[in-house]
Amino acid sequence: MGVEGFAEGLRHLVTEKQQIREIPKGQRFAGRPTLKKLFSQRSMGKQSRDQLITKAVGDYGYSEMELASFLNLHYSTISRILAITTETSQVKT
Repeated sequence: MGVEGFAEGLRHLVTEKQQIREIPKGQRFAGRPTLKKLFSQRSMGKQSRDQLITKAVGDYGYSEMELASFLNLHYSTISRILAITTETSQVKT
């Protein structure tokens, strides 16, 4: 996308539009970090990985299939992780 800081400079313009469903997903999440960047820590434990999976889906709009493919997991595993982390976070509040 051109100069390294260009996308970062425009991020504030698109972050508030992420919840508007009429805008295509590719445009709503244009400034999201790549999965490679999100999961850059190779020695992370399962708990850290699971929290990042929840963040990737909830905050950055990645699909379960995208995550499953990137992490070499089955999509049903991603679904179970999301169910467990969502359930755990609801119990804590």
